[in-house]
This record gives sequence, structure tokens and C-alpha cells, in this order.
Amino acid sequence: MILAAAAGTYLVACTLGLAARAGRRPARWLHHAAYAAVLATTAGALATGGPPVLWVVLAAMALLPRFRAGGAAHGALALVGAVGYAAACVASWN
Repeated sequence: MILAAAAGTYLVACTLGLAARAGRRPARWLHHAAYAAVLATTAGALATGGPPVLWVVLAAMALLPRFRAGGAAHGALALVGAVGYAAACVASWN
């Protein structure tokens, strides 16, 4: 259940990040709040026995603030997170 919450929170954070990139000023702060929620729910999923691939997601999320928003590295890390959540969800369904 917490894995689904983490993946859903990540989807919201990505959506808000794209809105912020498109110039929606309030979305920037909501994106930061959603990012904090992503870290918390992912850590919670790991603490409750979530798939080990979540460590990759958590590492990618921890590195995100080091790269300029809208830059290639920021986008690549976000993609790593998306693929990691997809793999974690598939692994938990099997």
C-alpha cells in the first residue's frame, strides 16, 4: 500500500515539476513539497520491506537537487526514478 502511495506521490511531483517548468509559479513550491513527500513515502516503503530497486529510486531522488531544474541531468534522474517505481510496482505484484 505504501509503495502505491510513493509511486502516486512521485507522479504528482513529476506533474508539478513539468507545470513549474512551463512557468506556473505556484507549482514550483508545490513541487518541492511533493518532492519531500516522495522521499518520505519511498523511505517508508523501503522500511516496510519494499523491493530493493527502491534504493536506486531513493539515490536518484537524493541527487536531484544537485542539478539544475530543467537540465538534462535533472530529467535523467527523474526518468531513473520513474523506471525504478515501475519496476518496484511490477516486482511487488508478482
